[in-house]
Amino acid sequence: MEWPSHGGQPTQIKKLFTLSEQHPILDFSANLNPLGPPEWVRDAWIDSFNQIVVYPDPSYLDARTSIAEREGLRPEQVVLTNGGAEAIFLTAKRVQGGKALVIHPTFGEYEQACAHYGIHIERLYLNEAEQFAFPYEQVLEAISNVDVIFLCRPNNPTGTAVEENSLRDIMDLAVHSGVLVVIDEAFADFMISPNKELTTWLETYSNLVLLRSMTKMFTIPGVRLGYALTQELTASAMRADQIPWSVNSAAAALVPILIRDTTFVKATKEWLIEQWTSLRSNLIALGYDVSSTCTNFYLLRDPQRIEQTQELYVFLLNNGLLARHTTTFPGLDGRYLRLAIRSSQENEQLLQLLSRWRVES
Repeated sequence: MEWPSHGGQPTQIKKLFTLSEQHPILDFSANLNPLGPPEWVRDAWIDSFNQIVVYPDPSYLDARTSIAEREGLRPEQVVLTNGGAEAIFLTAKRVQGGKALVIHPTFGEYEQACAHYGIHIERLYLNEAEQFAFPYEQVLEAISNVDVIFLCRPNNPTGTAVEENSLRDIMDLAVHSGVLVVIDEAFADFMISPNKELTTWLETYSNLVLLRSMTKMFTIPGVRLGYALTQELTASAMRADQIPWSVNSAAAALVPILIRDTTFVKATKEWLIEQWTSLRSNLIALGYDVSSTCTNFYLLRDPQRIEQTQELYVFLLNNGLLARHTTTFPGLDGRYLRLAIRSSQENEQLLQLLSRWRVES
């Protein structure tokens, strides 16, 4: 079976399982904010219509300046990108033909970008037996043998995050060894545990690249909008490698408004803490294993029937709920499902189905 490599693909899944187009789907497979998009986004998108009759500013200076002001950096340190994927590929090009360290299970685009640029991949794995603990000692041992390290924080699909002290040790050794460290913070806005902004680290570490997404928090993934933060020389090289006008005018015009809406972000995090506290306790009460997530998604499995995870996936799908399979995540190999944290009502539907699974199957 050829599984989709991303969540949020209900049409493909319906075709894969020969379900009718009318089959109802509640999508738990995409890690998007169920509170969004904010109402103002629709109006701003309509207002941006005037932008599409002219070419974008190829430097995206207004957008980069608004991001820089928000992050306490200079516009020269910002690279505006067509989603996080473009940022990943631009950073991979910095070490074309070299070696990369990737810690699995994690986002698949890192290895896709490495393959594109002829980069040899060294793999390490989170410790599943210890709640997907980060392999700190192994990473330190591997640093001197690679040219770049890709870290996802919080990590997709586990929702876990490498601790700050461990990350600092990795950065110290990597900068000494001349190793580029790429930290993908696509879901950092959702982090419900204390989270120190890493932008201040750019003053200390010339080898650091931070990647951000602007679409997951505001539930506008079709816009394709992200950015990278790094040293000026690295940022300049990344911009030089970009396809001209890779971000369209309407998307670029949204950036200053998105950056200013800190109220929506704060409200989302408060909502998320409340939802996850309740949902986690209910899932554990039902006897399911869940990962120690600090963001808006988590891994789940039925410890009584680990080998029947695909059957659980199909059971949920047939009852109108789409989870994210983990077949394409090395180190998970389909033994878990990834689920987004949705609204209270939607989470209750999930709990009811998981209760039925235990009884009916």
